[in-house]
Amino acid sequence: MDDPIELILKRLQNNQQVKKTRFTSSFLNNVGDVLDKEGFGAVKTFLMDRMERRDLRSQAQAILEEVLPLLEACDKIRARRSIGRYVIKTLNTLKEVKL
Repeated sequence: MDDPIELILKRLQNNQQVKKTRFTSSFLNNVGDVLDKEGFGAVKTFLMDRMERRDLRSQAQAILEEVLPLLEACDKIRARRSIGRYVIKTLNTLKEVKL
């Protein structure tokens, strides 16, 4: 059986919205930290708030619609949110690396 985290990484790597979104490292770090420390409800609230800002809207929308549902559906990530933080923080790198 495949590692569920590896499957998520592959799905994100092939996701067109994630591929086309220009994420800033600071935004990814902030989102990852909120997820790890506060949980899925708090990070959704954080992202919805950031969607009000034109400069952050595309980043927030891509994570809210494409990334979080995959992370939240994974038992391993729900049990250890720090794994979700790592996945979020590496979204830019995923675009460049072949898995």
